[in-house]
Amino acid sequence: MAAVLRLIVLILESTVAQLAQWTGAGAFALALLSGWFGGRLWGVVVVAIGGAALAHLYGAPVGGPDKVAGAADNPVFLFLIYGLIAVVGSLAGAFARAAARRNRG
Repeated sequence: MAAVLRLIVLILESTVAQLAQWTGAGAFALALLSGWFGGRLWGVVVVAIGGAALAHLYGAPVGGPDKVAGAADNPVFLFLIYGLIAVVGSLAGAFARAAARRNRG
């Protein structure tokens, strides 16, 4: 149970660290737009793979705890993080579009 909790905390810390960088913020913005314009699975996959590749190649070194910095060097872990960012951003964009349609009347 403690190992699962530590993994969840590591994923959340890494997500926040990536969102603080331009690659994470850009991926989140693209995922929001993808959700707003109705992009489904392809939008999430493109944002996740593209964001992870950009972060791995061009992203600045991540500061913070050693485990977060070490995990950010792993491309598979970056894909997991950017997948999470893409899913949350796409869902937020889709919900925002639905709310805008409801409020239009």
